[in-house]
Amino acid sequence: MSKNESWELLLGKAKEIGKAVGDAACDVVDTSKQKLEEVRLRHDLEDAYENLGRLYYKLLKGETNEPGKTEQLMAEIDCLSDQLRQNKERNKKKGTDNEPPKCCPHCGGLNRADASYCSFCGKEIRSARSDTGMPEDTAE
Repeated sequence: MSKNESWELLLGKAKEIGKAVGDAACDVVDTSKQKLEEVRLRHDLEDAYENLGRLYYKLLKGETNEPGKTEQLMAEIDCLSDQLRQNKERNKKKGTDNEPPKCCPHCGGLNRADASYCSFCGKEIRSARSDTGMPEDTAE
């Protein structure tokens, strides 16, 4: 194999790894956005419940008379609950949330279930060996 052919082969492999890393990074960003959205929705839902509780307390004590406020808060809670449920359904459709992590056969690092390359050592993960959860005994 000539020096030029070796260089082309190496460059091709580097491009493949670079694309895999880029794809993984995009997946991580997307997953992070979805998780942050879920946290925001949960926080907003807790706030709405808290506001409803305060309003109910004031109503019981006779300290307030805000017609329609209870219904408004209940509608907000229903809307936020629906958004949270839809967010969870979208995450389940991706399928990786419920799958166990994949163990790298080279270094033993835990990776996402759908990973093709190890996020620790960068080597290709072979699904046949990685299902055991144990690293290979290789001297690479």
